Amino acid sequence: MKRTGVIGLGDMGSGLAKNLIKNGFDVTGLDLSEERMSAFIEMGGKPAKDIAGVGANADAVFVMVMNGNQAKSVILGECGLIGHIPKGGVVVLTATIKPSEARDIAEAMAGSGVHLIDSPVSGGFPGAQGEP
Repeated sequence: MKRTGVIGLGDMGSGLAKNLIKNGFDVTGLDLSEERMSAFIEMGGKPAKDIAGVGANADAVFVMVMNGNQAKSVILGECGLIGHIPKGGVVVLTATIKPSEARDIAEAMAGSGVHLIDSPVSGGFPGAQGEP
């Protein structure tokens, strides 16, 4: 599995993308900020026009958005990952959301053929960037 995606390229998501690229992964990304997208492209990432574009080009997608509603929309929405990531693919939920929201997403994904990993992150911007 060398095709990955990152949705949300802020402080933490940019670090995820940077370290994936540095370790030889093909990374497709998306963020609402043009500035963040430009920085992502400069580090070697492949831009996507929408969530579907990330899902179609990745076997695993890290979702690093701001809240539970955004996570639900990105994963389960009409144009969400669930309909575009290949069967057997993985959504890695790295956003800081309530446990009940993560459970709701997992329940909604049941039977989809797409796996969910709820993965907490820590270390803030320096940790995400790989700095000591």
